[in-house]
Amino acid sequence: MNNSFREGSIGTDPTNLPVIENLDVAPKQKKEKKEKQNNGLIKKLLFTVLIVILMLGVAGGVYYYLNLGQKNKKTSNFTLNDINIFQGQELSSNVADYGNFDGIDTSICKIDTSAVQIAEAGTYKYKVTCYKTTKEANVVVTSFNNFKVTTRFLNRKIGTSIKESNLVKTANGFTYTFVNTFDPVEGINTYIIDVEDSVEKHEIVYGFVNYLSDDYSKILECTNNNIKDRVFIDNNNNKMDNVLRVNEIKYTMEDDMVRDIMQINNGILSKNGFSGFAVVDYDNLIIRIYNELGPSNLDTNFPNQYDEIKNYYQNLNYTCIDK
Repeated sequence: MNNSFREGSIGTDPTNLPVIENLDVAPKQKKEKKEKQNNGLIKKLLFTVLIVILMLGVAGGVYYYLNLGQKNKKTSNFTLNDINIFQGQELSSNVADYGNFDGIDTSICKIDTSAVQIAEAGTYKYKVTCYKTTKEANVVVTSFNNFKVTTRFLNRKIGTSIKESNLVKTANGFTYTFVNTFDPVEGINTYIIDVEDSVEKHEIVYGFVNYLSDDYSKILECTNNNIKDRVFIDNNNNKMDNVLRVNEIKYTMEDDMVRDIMQINNGILSKNGFSGFAVVDYDNLIIRIYNELGPSNLDTNFPNQYDEIKNYYQNLNYTCIDK
């Protein structure tokens, strides 16, 4: 038996096998497919983000346009007052002191008083600009002659007619004329009065009327130091309208009072932390500053019945009397 084998008769030389190239085609295709999918998602995401940005831009533009129009509408809806000051008196830098700016952010408003000559008596124009709206009114500078006029603060039922002589303590040699005319409203109303002497010198003074919704039966006046609260009581012993708070400033020297009188601006004086309607009592060297206390200024537990109101004040160390 021949046990010899011919070389290469059994098996195959591995070096002679055909070479199979690109055995990793399938994995590469999967990778490329996944990359395409990822790229597609990224593109979709970028597209979505772009659309959102565009929508926000459009919405912002619309909001700005509408808000701009509304803002322009609001900022044009203000009114200015004529301002009366004494010769040498400084003008306020607070825009809100010059008129009615309800619903307007006065920080966007600018005031121009450059034409006003406070050292010389006369009538001058001033301007206020809010956004794109400019309005103007007068500043009346009056020489201070110190006519020593005592003014008054009255409480009257709405609809009651008022004369100049009701609001000043008249004296011989003077004439009194209302400067402003208006339809009174409930609450404190300011009357500007021109006082003229026999040689045609003028001075502006201010009288006030607190118009009430109805006649009152009595006033409960409660006092603590220089503060007096006046509560109007109707025929049913109920509180009516707003409470009046009066701060009395007493002077020992007339010159001190005169200096404060010269700081009264359109009837308003700020002194000792109080600001309100100023009534001058020359006879007793007193200036009284009046304010209304409405629901927002009173204690939420402020009572409504006369006896309860009196007890309320007495518990706060006030002394109360009927007037």
